Amino acid sequence: MCAITGGFGPGLKELSGFRNLMAGRGPDAFATRVGENFSVCHSRLAVVGTGALDVAQPFFDSGVSLLVNGFISNYKEIRASHGWAARPSDCSVILSLYLKGGTAALGQLRGQFAGVLIDENKNKAILFRDASGITPLYYASVGEHVLFSSQASWLPALADYFEIPYSPSLNRAALAEWRSCGYSVGPKTLLNGIQSVQPGTTVEVNLGNGVVRSRKPFFDWRHPELDESYLEAAKRLVKQAVRRNLQADKPPFLLFSGGVDSTLILHCAVEAGKRPRLVTLAYPDGENEAELAHAAEVADHYGCPLDVVKFVMPNRAELQKLFAERIDWPLDGGSLLPKIALADYCRSEGAVTVLGGSGADELFGGYRRHSARLELYRRGALSNVVLERNYFCEWIGKHDDNGLGPYRLFIQCARDARYADPGFVYDLCELSQLHNPRLDSCFSNIGIEYRPVFQDQDLVRFAASLRLDTKMVDGTTKGMLRDAFADEVPAHFLSVPKMPLRFAEMGPSLKWRERVMAAWICSKDLASSAA
Repeated sequence: MCAITGGFGPGLKELSGFRNLMAGRGPDAFATRVGENFSVCHSRLAVVGTGALDVAQPFFDSGVSLLVNGFISNYKEIRASHGWAARPSDCSVILSLYLKGGTAALGQLRGQFAGVLIDENKNKAILFRDASGITPLYYASVGEHVLFSSQASWLPALADYFEIPYSPSLNRAALAEWRSCGYSVGPKTLLNGIQSVQPGTTVEVNLGNGVVRSRKPFFDWRHPELDESYLEAAKRLVKQAVRRNLQADKPPFLLFSGGVDSTLILHCAVEAGKRPRLVTLAYPDGENEAELAHAAEVADHYGCPLDVVKFVMPNRAELQKLFAERIDWPLDGGSLLPKIALADYCRSEGAVTVLGGSGADELFGGYRRHSARLELYRRGALSNVVLERNYFCEWIGKHDDNGLGPYRLFIQCARDARYADPGFVYDLCELSQLHNPRLDSCFSNIGIEYRPVFQDQDLVRFAASLRLDTKMVDGTTKGMLRDAFADEVPAHFLSVPKMPLRFAEMGPSLKWRERVMAAWICSKDLASSAA
């Protein structure tokens, strides 16, 4: 991924001094732009249009500047539908859409992106982020300035560079929520004053005085009427998502467990004429030998090489150094360190894009909590209007007041019938607040674009329109996805149960979470505010 950062308000100097800090995320080009009330910069990772390395953002047209971190997966479709000529960058369509239709036109975008439009004609800046919440974007209001960045950890350094007094401290409400859920519900973050732009939302800022004017959604979650069966739609949209995410100048890698999600991505990639390089992880003491054997069988069936990476647990000192250099937030979970190991290996092998199945479980009922939720629906314990708190806690495993952030989101979304399954809001929240920021830290910070195929917005919107019992055919986790490809993929490849990440060194979940938090607090020099 690329990187963007900057500020709005009076008296801001050029950001040429930020080049080295941003080079890890965007090593291929760097450019700045300064106006009367803004100073911004962009560091590029060349993925599409690599032959045009001198094409640096910000883009500029008709008094509007654009800088964006991300990949627009349907850029060719947008150009064709509007009759626009080809340009080296996939992201250039964003500026064209805005000039033609304003922020509402951003709803046409698919892919993973977070960016800024600076409209000097209207004296405003617009922060925006993809509807799936894949690509992060943070901002902080500091006096008469608003600062923004791809990484939250850069904001204090940015304030220091601009000579703006700013000293973030721990947000205790967010910390309490984190202790219960493993993340805090946005837009708040663990640091006071730093907020995240919410998925599918714009944040409008006055350039002159740094006042945040409004926050508005731009993505329409209503799925169009189908003229095909649910299974046919699922297959079509998964294949479309894979084709979109295969677009890159260098062959992609694929994180491959041999489970249903990664097998479907591999199947569709091979059908599209691509054979990605597969990478998987071997855990200590042979804990996943059976999974490795299965993954090797699937890889051999599709004629793709499979690289097996040995995982070694870092010690406490290495963990603290890791947070200091690479990790924005103490997002724990079993896959943080294994994903870092996979990312480091892919980078050492020259990877620029890496595909993965992150999101399939959340979107299509792949976890034990979905089975529990389905049972509660069947018992009539959950309604589409209100959810008893004790049932909510039973289904997501949160048993204290600190974990009620997702519950409040559920109540809000259930009342306006936003999703066919009211609990879907929790799945989306977990993706955008936990899994996606974690993956961004693992991959983007070392110059790799990680693409979670199943989070293609057309596929997410389709999932949002489905009842849970439709996704979990006969109570089977991800039953719809398994059935949709039953006529194309060998049956025993689709019948494997979920393969959890597990290894003995992790220890109990809460103990691991506290260890991660302690390392993060020390690495960010926040010990005093944590007391």
